[in-house]
Amino acid sequence: MKRLLDLVRRWRTPRPEFGAGTGNDEYDWRIYHEEYRARMVDLERLHTTVLRDGDYTFGDERLTLARSGLLPLHENHRLLYETVCQLNPASVLEIGCGAGDHLANIKLLAPSIQIHGRDRSENQLRFLRERHPELDGVAGVFDATMPWSNLVPTVDVCFTQAVLTHIQLGNSHFVTLANMFRAAARQVILMENWTKHSFHADITRMFAERMISWPRLFLYYRASDVPRQPHIVVASATELPYTPLLDDETLTRSVPPI
Repeated sequence: MKRLLDLVRRWRTPRPEFGAGTGNDEYDWRIYHEEYRARMVDLERLHTTVLRDGDYTFGDERLTLARSGLLPLHENHRLLYETVCQLNPASVLEIGCGAGDHLANIKLLAPSIQIHGRDRSENQLRFLRERHPELDGVAGVFDATMPWSNLVPTVDVCFTQAVLTHIQLGNSHFVTLANMFRAAARQVILMENWTKHSFHADITRMFAERMISWPRLFLYYRASDVPRQPHIVVASATELPYTPLLDDETLTRSVPPI
C-alpha cells in the first residue's frame, strides 16, 4: 500500500521543467494584502511612495528629484518610472498593481499615458481604492497565472515590479510572462529579483517556441547609476538604444530588489 501511495504521489507531482519554479509561491495570496500593508509602512520610513506635483522632473531622458527635503523614491521605482517615460507609450498595464502607487506616479509624471492595472486579489484592489480613489475603474481582478482573459486590455507597455519574484509554483511564471507579452504590443518591462528565475533563458525559450507572438524580440537592460542597485529588463518588439541583455549572469550580479 505504501508503494502504491508513493507512485500515486509521484504521478500527481508535476515534473519540473527548465526554468520552472519547483516549490510553492512565496506568499499565501489570500492573506498577502496584510503583509503588503505592513511592508508599505516600513518602505515609507525611508522613501517617498506617492509623488506629488513637482516632487520629480523628467528631462533629458532622466527622472530627477526636484524637491529639497523629500525622501527619495526607492531606486527600483525611480528606474521603472524613468524607463516608462523614456519609452513614451500611449498606454501601460501593470500586472500585480497592488495599492496602485506605480500607476498613480506614472500618471502624474506622464499625464498623457492611459493607465491600467490588474491584481489577483480583491483585497489589494480595495487597498488601491482607499489609497488612490482617482484610480477607481482603472484596475480590476485578474490572476495572471491563469489563461488569458479578453477582459485584459491590449497596451503599448506591460510591466511588473517584484511580482514574478514571488511566483514559484510549477510553470506559473511562464503563464504570467505569456499573458504579459500577449497584452503588450511594444514592450514588457520587468523589475524583479533576478535570482528567482532564469529570465533571459525563459523569455528566449518562449520566443523560440512561439509562446510570444511578436515577429521579433530584443532583450535589453538598464543599470541604475546608483552603485550596487538592480537592473531593469526591457523586452521589446523593436530595437531600442539600450544595452543588449545577453545572459542571466548580467542580472544576477545586481542586488535583488525589494
